[in-house]
Amino acid sequence: MSSPSASALSGLGHFDYTLEEPKYIIPKVEWVTVIQNRAEMKTWAIAFSRNAKLHLSEKAIPDKETRITAWSAALHTGASKGKFHKMIHDLDKLEHKGLEGPELFEKIKSKYGKEQAIETQEEKEKFRALERREDEALIDASNWIDGQILSCEKAGYVPPEPEKKEVLENLMTDDEFEGVITTAALAQIVISAIKQKAAEAEGKPVSSEDEDSKFDYDNLSYALLRKIARNVGLMQKLHAIRRRKVRGRGRGRQPCEDREVANSTQDRKPQQSRSRSQSRQPESHSESSNGKAPRYKDCGYTLPHRGEDNKCPAVGATCKECGEKDHFASVCPDKKKDGKKGGKGGKGQKKGF
Repeated sequence: MSSPSASALSGLGHFDYTLEEPKYIIPKVEWVTVIQNRAEMKTWAIAFSRNAKLHLSEKAIPDKETRITAWSAALHTGASKGKFHKMIHDLDKLEHKGLEGPELFEKIKSKYGKEQAIETQEEKEKFRALERREDEALIDASNWIDGQILSCEKAGYVPPEPEKKEVLENLMTDDEFEGVITTAALAQIVISAIKQKAAEAEGKPVSSEDEDSKFDYDNLSYALLRKIARNVGLMQKLHAIRRRKVRGRGRGRQPCEDREVANSTQDRKPQQSRSRSQSRQPESHSESSNGKAPRYKDCGYTLPHRGEDNKCPAVGATCKECGEKDHFASVCPDKKKDGKKGGKGGKGQKKGF
């Protein structure tokens, strides 16, 4: 097969085809900054309005359709980050309703300006109403304050120093507040002493106010108060961790300790039973004063009882002296009482007969 001639190919090079020129070119919008948070919404809108007069004016973009598209692109670029993606949907809805150009910008600015005011007020109220959860460490409560302050700033509200100090004070117990104040006072004394030493070293005069400086809580900065409170809270947390560890070690040793106690108890049990029986013997036995074998109080026989069951023979017997059961007449309590009543006089009477 023969290849095409050079003259035929050269004809293709003269083929003249031109693309249709676009009716308009969308201008670049690099000048648009992205909205970071609601706190920046107001300042962003002011900057956008000033730049729009320069870059989106009729003089800058004579073609109306191009100009409207540029307005839309600029607004969408500003709302292209984070939580402001919702603003993109709001722009699309407003454009669908026929709003465009400067009117679209004013509408969206008004809408988000109102929402910003509401959000700012909500964050302000949240900050002022912060409460400490039960059993929450002071350092954790301080972290909550930091987070809420950041939320307030993002919403366009910067809490003043006295308000931040008041919120932190309300989250502290009386003991914690006393500890923080004591530490702050000591810190101020140390700082004052360092300043005095530095002044003396430089040969500067030290005023009497510096020498007798008093603790001024009102002028104590929130940053220093927060730092001291966090250190106090950190110490609390470390003490709590230590207590848990000590309790954990105690639980770990408990089985061993229980075994030791049980063994020592078993070793002591026979001794305890013997001592207890010995202490009860005077109650149930009568022991002669001359050191003879003890006798049982109900039968008068020496111990131990004879027989396999070691049973007292007086059990079930009737006393001839008093008629009561379970003891013999020889050891009858009534007989002993009568004998004591008679005494030596009774024996003397018997001798008289």
